Amino acid sequence: METIRHQQAQRPRPPRRKRSRGPLVAGIGLLSVFCLLIVGLAAYLLLTPPVTASIGPGVQITTPTMGEVVALNVKEPVQASATSPAGITRIELYADGALVAVQESDLPAGNNPAIMFKPWIPLSLGRHILIARAYPIGGEIVDSPAVAVNVVDQVIHSRTLNTGESETSLNEIGSSLDIPPDDILAANPGLLDDFDAPIPPGTDIIIPIPPVPPPPPIPPVPPIPGAPAAPTDLVVNADCTQATLSWTDSPDETEYKIYRLDPPTLVHIATVPANTTNYVDNPLPGLGEFQYQVASVKDGLEGLTVLVAVNTPPACLPPPPPVADLILTMETLVTDTVWDGVFCYFDFNGTGYQRVPAADFLYMTPEPDGKTYDLSTQLPDGGQFHVSAEEGAGLTIAGECWGRLGPVVTQLGNVSATHGPADWDGHALMQSALLEGGGGKV
Repeated sequence: METIRHQQAQRPRPPRRKRSRGPLVAGIGLLSVFCLLIVGLAAYLLLTPPVTASIGPGVQITTPTMGEVVALNVKEPVQASATSPAGITRIELYADGALVAVQESDLPAGNNPAIMFKPWIPLSLGRHILIARAYPIGGEIVDSPAVAVNVVDQVIHSRTLNTGESETSLNEIGSSLDIPPDDILAANPGLLDDFDAPIPPGTDIIIPIPPVPPPPPIPPVPPIPGAPAAPTDLVVNADCTQATLSWTDSPDETEYKIYRLDPPTLVHIATVPANTTNYVDNPLPGLGEFQYQVASVKDGLEGLTVLVAVNTPPACLPPPPPVADLILTMETLVTDTVWDGVFCYFDFNGTGYQRVPAADFLYMTPEPDGKTYDLSTQLPDGGQFHVSAEEGAGLTIAGECWGRLGPVVTQLGNVSATHGPADWDGHALMQSALLEGGGGKV
């Protein structure tokens, strides 16, 4: 590449002047100031004590995690971590509002975090709420976000035994397995009510497994010393707009705190005077289930009730629109030209596209003419699709079809149609599709 340079006419040079020492002196002055700044900054960094970021008090449950599935009557390890600039004296674990474990801590100020690792035994099935509570030195009590766990029965209740090649009886099976034959008969109602009757070879027998007794309960955990007695008999009722709480007065409180679980946070929603025995939470933040807890308060400590759940009445929800169960039968697909096979994607009322045939790499094959596809014989349920739609809303169909010829797959076109309620009278609908220039039908 040729480079082109533009040159300017040379100008005559002015006569050289004797260089002044003024700018040099000024430069030395600026350099001296800069050095002084560097020295001052270094001295500040070396002599000034380090400032650490302030860590506010907090606590969280790290094990189990939100939504975890745990086993009934089995010890579940629970770990919680708490931090505070002044240190932590105590961590408590609550299950559904009941105190189930405590970890005392004598960490010095600033030594964080404090760790609690305690077992919890879920004694009932269903959903349970775990919350950790920490007591910072010289600070207010803090609660962790709630962790909801699902307790399931993971015990195997029965197994199947095949009698093999020889005859046996209920008495022989019960004796060998140390299980009463009555229990085996109850699990196999098809057997003869005769413990000595022969059971044919090769018979599958359901063998009940005795339930595993739960482990001994963990001893009750005492509340923190000095805490007031918790109020008792908490009852919560709700209508569509408010929840009404009532309880029996505690003997030694100075006030009450009202808590509501707004997952995952246990929210302090109100404080009421001592000797109060009721509270109205109005308005509710919505409809559904709410859980409440009332704490008696004295000298900064609290005695908590268990969490009490309440549901807004079903009548508060607006009635759902009437729904019609529609059956759409796809009978025939016709193409303009011959293909080795076709497949389509269909969406009914916005439920999402479904491939037909459902499995990848499967195709609908044509009749002998090579252009007609009998869908009733190639699709599941005879080509019937069940669609739920609001009465009076009609049905919207969208889709696209593809044809295969050898290794090549080509898009044939789109299907788009809307049918009103009047069309659902049982007569056949011929839907023309934009397949291969508009001549195809499905």
